[in-house]
Amino acid sequence: MREAFEVGVQPRFVTYAFGSVWVSNYFDGGVMRLDPATGEVLAQVETAQGPQVMLEAMGSLWVSCTDADVVQRIDPATNEIVAEVATPVAPDGLAYAPFIVWVATEGGPRIAGIDTSTDEILATAEVGEEGFINANQLMVFEANSLWLPILGRGVVLRVTPPASTVE
Repeated sequence: MREAFEVGVQPRFVTYAFGSVWVSNYFDGGVMRLDPATGEVLAQVETAQGPQVMLEAMGSLWVSCTDADVVQRIDPATNEIVAEVATPVAPDGLAYAPFIVWVATEGGPRIAGIDTSTDEILATAEVGEEGFINANQLMVFEANSLWLPILGRGVVLRVTPPASTVE
């Protein structure tokens, strides 16, 4: 069986959270929420430009909006954006560690930690001397480390997240 569902011009990422399938649409600047049984659009959330990676954490759906240099937090109960956090440059990958949403930014490369209770950046750090974090990538938090690919260098970095200080 194969079914196709219209979700806009340029869908980027898909994730399952809160009983729904969520699709980020880079070109249209939004996130669609679909019923996984029927494909019916349950909600359309207008985001900042360039939505990419989505992450379920602390009862919210977090979305990196690369072209707007922000991460937005969506409340799945209302399908509305309830917070917006400015990041260093072009946020891309997201990962969750207890009470912190980690954001990998494309340039630098750089990471930033968002405190999920205040929606504020609590730590930032350069994680490499050159290169870009791979656009359209996923970052994971495992064994107290962030793992992220570096485009054009043929490496994956394992980084210990910084303490709660902003550089």
